[in-house]
Amino acid sequence: LEKTPLSSVIPKFYGIHDGCIIISDLSAGFSSPCLADFKIGTRHYDLQATKEKIQGLIEKQKGSTTDSHGIRLIDAKTRKNGKVINGWDKKQGLKFSFDELKDVVKKFVPESLKADLLLQIQIILGKIAQTRKENPGFRMYAGSVLIAYDGDHLEKGVRACLIDFAHTYLNVENEGAKADDPSLEDNILLGVRTLINLIS
Repeated sequence: LEKTPLSSVIPKFYGIHDGCIIISDLSAGFSSPCLADFKIGTRHYDLQATKEKIQGLIEKQKGSTTDSHGIRLIDAKTRKNGKVINGWDKKQGLKFSFDELKDVVKKFVPESLKADLLLQIQIILGKIAQTRKENPGFRMYAGSVLIAYDGDHLEKGVRACLIDFAHTYLNVENEGAKADDPSLEDNILLGVRTLINLIS
């Protein structure tokens, strides 16, 4: 992925140390990191998923904002002085209506950071679109947009990037699939556009 347009909107990869993948920390330098993880796309199972896994994931997200808008809250927490002030988890995320999700985003994103965050999410959207154009077989299943800022020091700004690439393919055709197969669509562009709408 570092050789695609996504390189500027994903964590920096530093290599492998003692069997662990070392990547940059989006909350580095924050005393009270406020973090939100939004799973994007409508399909969250990869090409090797079993029928049972596929059915389970489809049932799990049925009626959620994943199905309707290509996005779902996995986790969000705001902190002040090192303590959690507000928090929402994945169980709540599965049940949220669109309006409830919008309310969470409104509570999570400080007004002073909104414009900068919108710009960063728009850049992510553009980089995904560019990557898809250059790599028609690119698909990202169960990926997320992670947002971070410091609850003690809003002046440090806000950071956003794409994370979770365990089920990402640079080209599904390398796996024997067809890039134009509609059943393989990830709809991550829909999810990121929805996130832009939620923030704005």
